[in-house]
Amino acid sequence: MFNPLLPDLSKVKNEEIDNKINELMRKFFIAARSGQGALCEQISVLLETYKEEQRRRHYEENKRLLGQNKNLDDYINVDSWLSRRLSRNIHVMNTDNYGIVTLNIDDLIKGLYSGKITNLNEVISEKQIADQFNSSININKDSFNKLKHYIPTTQSLEDFDKLNQNTWFMPNDYCPNLVEMLYGMCETDEQKDRVTTELELFIQHGMFDLLFYLKYLVDTMRKHNIVWGVGRGSSVSSYVLYLIGVHKINSIKYNLDIREFLK
Repeated sequence: MFNPLLPDLSKVKNEEIDNKINELMRKFFIAARSGQGALCEQISVLLETYKEEQRRRHYEENKRLLGQNKNLDDYINVDSWLSRRLSRNIHVMNTDNYGIVTLNIDDLIKGLYSGKITNLNEVISEKQIADQFNSSININKDSFNKLKHYIPTTQSLEDFDKLNQNTWFMPNDYCPNLVEMLYGMCETDEQKDRVTTELELFIQHGMFDLLFYLKYLVDTMRKHNIVWGVGRGSSVSSYVLYLIGVHKINSIKYNLDIREFLK
C-alpha cells in the first residue's frame, strides 16, 4: 500500500518499523477511547501501511529460513500440532525439540487397535516402519494412505520459533476494528483505563497480534457451538481477554492484577 505522505519504508530498519507500529497503536487507543472516529481512520491507514511492510518482511524472512533448511517439509507447522494431539491421545511422548512426535511400532499398533489413530495422515513414524509399511502398500496396491517418516531438521530453535510466530492460521485482517470494539464494550472510565493498560502491556510483550487470533478463535468456536472452559490460570486476570470472550471472569470485579498474567 503506497502512501505518498510516508518515506520509502523499504529503507527503514526493522526496529524503527516495530517502534512506529507501537507508537501508532498507542495513538489509536487514545483516539478510540475518546470516540474520535475520523482520527481513528487516519491512524488506521498509516498503521496498515507500516504493518503491511512488516508482514512483507516476515514473509521474506520465512522464505529465507525455509530455503536454508532443505529438510524442512511443508508439514512442519500442521503436523507438529497433529502429532502432539495424537501423542496426548495414546499417551506417548517421543518428541524432539520442535514438538514433533515420532511413533515406534508399539505406539502405532496400540493406536490403531484402540481406534485412537483413525487417519494415517496424522502419523509420523520411524523411518524403517514407514518404509516397510509403504512398501507393502505398493506391492499389494492397497488404497491406504502412506506413512510419513520423521525427518530431522538442522534449523535452529530460534529460527523455528520465529517462523511459527509469524504464521497465523486465520483470515487476513480479521476484525480490524477490535480496539474500537473493546472500548465500545466499556461502560465506565475504570474499564477504559484497564483496557488501555492491558493493550499497552500486550504491545510491550509482543502479543498484540495474538488478540486478533483469539477473537477469531472465539468467534469460530461460537459459530460451531464448541464449548470451552470458564477460565484457566492467570489469564483470567486479563479484562481484555474477558471482553473478547476467552474466559468468563471479570477481573475488575474480582480485583485481579493483570501483571499476574503479563509479568
